[in-house]
Amino acid sequence: MNSITSTLLKMKDKKNDNILIEKIPTGFSNLDSILGGGYQSGLHFVGATPSAGKTAFVLQVMRNMAQSGKECIFFSLEMMEAILVSKLLSMQSFIDSDGDANMSYPSNFLLDSKSRMKLTNDDWARIFLSSEHIEKFSDRIHIIDNDTATKSISSDYIYNSINEFVIETGKHPVVFIDYLQIIAQPERHYFLSDKQMIDYNISKLRQLAFLHHIPVILISSVNRESYDNSGISIQSFKGTGDIEYSAETMLSLNRLDFNRIDLNILKRKDGISGQTLKYYFFPEYNFFSEHTCKKIKM
Repeated sequence: MNSITSTLLKMKDKKNDNILIEKIPTGFSNLDSILGGGYQSGLHFVGATPSAGKTAFVLQVMRNMAQSGKECIFFSLEMMEAILVSKLLSMQSFIDSDGDANMSYPSNFLLDSKSRMKLTNDDWARIFLSSEHIEKFSDRIHIIDNDTATKSISSDYIYNSINEFVIETGKHPVVFIDYLQIIAQPERHYFLSDKQMIDYNISKLRQLAFLHHIPVILISSVNRESYDNSGISIQSFKGTGDIEYSAETMLSLNRLDFNRIDLNILKRKDGISGQTLKYYFFPEYNFFSEHTCKKIKM
């Protein structure tokens, strides 16, 4: 039997997970349509202009995936776990209120003790209801920040942590990293230049993605001097060469005004790129809505 026939037979066998390419929906129907169903195994990069909500966008993707049944592990090198949890709760309150700002709670408000003192019993009832909704899938959301990590969050640490998770649970998570350029120096590699460190981290994370057949979604900073009013290009990403070579997908968020965001498909390895998707962004509630959705009540 030749190798082509052998491979086709493996593809026909739907139980052979090593051959089938799983697509994991992001929960945004327009993006999933362009991606052929969602994210597949490999490295996926998200960059943005300032205040365009890249962390909020990735958090919403994680929330959607966890709600649909996927294990999600979020490595946060910039924000504390409590801040991310408040963002998720704020997002859920906005969803539960059907986009009514008068019945939703900004994440900054939830974190501030003086603001919380102003809440009524009805407010607390709505907040606890949103918390209960998140708790239905919160066991599939694992947040690791610099305080909860057992050591500095390097790509080696991420690699080993995911290996241990897969061995202990038998489950293959979607991995989120916020963000690439501040991943800690790998042990025994303390004298790498910034570019060498990015190259090392990308290589290590790419090995992880293909070892376990999982998507690894990385937020990336961009060079501010390399974009203009037209938004971000591939060259705007810091460490562009290795990022572009290794990426399955590259997305950019460009904030047009307070609420309007363009999401640009800069690269899609297995399909056409160059499309632009339209979103409404509600920064107080860390929530993105597709332009095709009904108007949010404000």
